[in-house]
Amino acid sequence: EEGKLLSHIISKDGIRIDPERIQAILQVPYPRNIKELQAFLGKINFLRRFIPNLAELIRLLNNMLKKDSKVKWSLEAKQAFEGIKTALTQAPVLTIPNFDKDFIIFS
Repeated sequence: EEGKLLSHIISKDGIRIDPERIQAILQVPYPRNIKELQAFLGKINFLRRFIPNLAELIRLLNNMLKKDSKVKWSLEAKQAFEGIKTALTQAPVLTIPNFDKDFIIFS
């Protein structure tokens, strides 16, 4: 059994992003202005727990939101945008921890 809740699929195996949500985000073109970029980043931030190192991936795009900045798509910015989409397609299923096993902590 599984069910949908807030663009997530919840099952006995854990929580994963709804594939329809992933497909919708993959279809988003390069934002043309700051409002569109903010909207894209908002959608991605909602799913942040599924994307390792998201802060690093969105750093360049966040810099494009600065007051005196314009939305210009350099090669690096395009790579960051596409990298975020790629990371989204590789998002893990989040599960409840098994406290009978060892934990590996990264910092």
